[in-house]
Amino acid sequence: MLFTRMKAVAALIASLVLLSPVAYAHGISEEARRRMLEGGDLQYLILGAEHMITGYDHLLFLFGVMFFLTSFSSILRFVTAFTIGHTITLITATYLGITANYFFIDAIIALTVIYKGFENLDGFPKVFGTKSPNLLFMVVLFGLIHGFGLSTRLQQLPIREDSGLLMHILSFNVGVEFGQIAALIVMWIALNLLRRTRHFGSASVFINAGLIFAGFALFLMQTHGLFHTTMQEDYPISRDDHIHAHLEMGSMGQTTAPAASPSPSTDFAKPAASEQTSDEAHGHSHAADGSHFMPGEVKPAMTVGATPTSPEYIQLANNVEIIESVQEAMNSGSATFTHEGYFGPLLFGEELRAYTLRLEPGMFLSEHPHPTESIVYTLSGRYVLCSEGKRKVMEAGSIFHFGSNMPTGWEAPFAEGAEILIFKKKREGDDYDSFVAGIKDMAAGLDVQLKDGEPFYYSQLPADHPAIQFARSKNPDFNAVLETSGPTK
Repeated sequence: MLFTRMKAVAALIASLVLLSPVAYAHGISEEARRRMLEGGDLQYLILGAEHMITGYDHLLFLFGVMFFLTSFSSILRFVTAFTIGHTITLITATYLGITANYFFIDAIIALTVIYKGFENLDGFPKVFGTKSPNLLFMVVLFGLIHGFGLSTRLQQLPIREDSGLLMHILSFNVGVEFGQIAALIVMWIALNLLRRTRHFGSASVFINAGLIFAGFALFLMQTHGLFHTTMQEDYPISRDDHIHAHLEMGSMGQTTAPAASPSPSTDFAKPAASEQTSDEAHGHSHAADGSHFMPGEVKPAMTVGATPTSPEYIQLANNVEIIESVQEAMNSGSATFTHEGYFGPLLFGEELRAYTLRLEPGMFLSEHPHPTESIVYTLSGRYVLCSEGKRKVMEAGSIFHFGSNMPTGWEAPFAEGAEILIFKKKREGDDYDSFVAGIKDMAAGLDVQLKDGEPFYYSQLPADHPAIQFARSKNPDFNAVLETSGPTK
């Protein structure tokens, strides 16, 4: 019976790691990115606390450190050592912009979990016939590594020194400490309860063996991600934290009408839940000027002017919006430049959204999986669609579909570039603000990826790359495109 229970404890630790949505790498979610862009230091503090509480690798290591500590003074000493270590690298690396592949760092952090479980089982004297290294020194050393892991995550946010970088870092670090304290309190209570049982000695063997197993599982996951990001030619489906995928998962949303011309009867400006309830109770809706529309009453056509972030459209009737010229909409200045092209909003319906993408000559986007299926129509120009290593030239008038999680990429080897129209299903709760924030976040994130060596232009590829070979076979003047290929915007 005892053996069965102890196996269950070890299995629970492993399953929490394996099933956790942050098991691969507790990254910065798209929602968190938007909060950071819109919020201040308090949002960074909250994010730091959330990140520590959901950081299974950090918590597993701390759990291992605390496992045999019984006095408050010893707990305080080792936790302080860990805090000093991770604070040094978190602040220094983030402020100075020192970064590394986070899969690599998280793989090392997984090894620290294995180390602590091994040490708790007296692995050094039993296996190597020697004393364990000084624990306080190792905790500080491992704290430095964990802090660098936290820094690689914080650096995914598009923060700049002139926007309060140091205060953002300090706020994030304070949040990490709050999250750490909350987690330590729970661990302390759980361990005290366990120590009061007569099975603590036997339980410690199975639990620390579970730590080793969980650390090993994390290590395999992180090295798997590392191979996908450092050997992209061998693993073409994956992409190193590709921000475009996150954008699709939650940042593209429905459009709200400009403040000067609200249209509550459409998805462009839905009233709040309380207002909808009131309108439904009274049996009417409100027009742009605040007047009432009774059920069945036809609303006069109205033109909603373009804004810096949305094109002009005509509202013909209730829930009927028209954009007379997609080309004019694309040239209205509402699109945002990214290294993947110019993204711009178009129409946002009850369940569908449509947006535009203009590819500049020389752009290259390696294929990556998209969480949401799409239908893509080519408005003008030519470009190359790539999926699973196969390439096809798409010309004006062509249309294609790709399913959920299907890897695709596009390349622009022709002098005219291309303009495409994308239709995609909306996610519940999407709104226009999240779309704008997501585009800005995406642009800043891609800047970071470009700086880190991610190729977004033909000029960054080796001469024998399949994309370049295909481009030469389809465009005799490709050299001219190649010469101007690069991040000039």
